[in-house]
Amino acid sequence: MPANDDLSIIAEPTASVASSIIVAAIDAKASTTALMANINSVANANTEITALDGMLQFVSTALATMGSSSTRLESHSGFEKKLQDALTIGIGFLVDADLTAESARLKSVLIQQQLSTQSLQIANSRPQIILSLFQNS
Repeated sequence: MPANDDLSIIAEPTASVASSIIVAAIDAKASTTALMANINSVANANTEITALDGMLQFVSTALATMGSSSTRLESHSGFEKKLQDALTIGIGFLVDADLTAESARLKSVLIQQQLSTQSLQIANSRPQIILSLFQNS
């Protein structure tokens, strides 16, 4: 669990804190102020140099952690971009398929309307044909 001042990066909204990237906070001002206050002899100075070396090692470790975490985030970001592209393409295919089906359905309805109109025209012309037979006699 990170401390209050630590930087915690969670890669996904549903990710747990355990899988997050945590970069420990460094209070350089407080640490160096405490170190510099005790330099009044060679022995104390050597002790402070050892403490500074420890702080330097801590900062180096924190930077290495950030570097590896950065690589992990870049990899995850690339994966998410590919996933987003795949979803966009998939949705495009679904929309295209729906448009094709609707176009076919529309053509079918239009053909049915044309056939029914022609059927009505034929049915309406039959009585006229019969009447014309009686008019010629």
